[in-house]
Amino acid sequence: MTDRAVHPGSIEAGFDARSHGAATTATPDSVPSQLGALSSLHTSGAISDDEFARAKERVLDG
Repeated sequence: MTDRAVHPGSIEAGFDARSHGAATTATPDSVPSQLGALSSLHTSGAISDDEFARAKERVLDG
């Protein structure tokens, strides 16, 4: 079997990382990052339940 280099941006690289349980890094503008930030604000009391629900809806609607 021949070893071959896998380009970091290739489909194979992404598949390999997912298939080995590697975590993906969320970018600051990603949905998971935005939801995490909203959750932190909500948990800390900085935003109300209603504010959290409206903001979460905006994030999920894109």
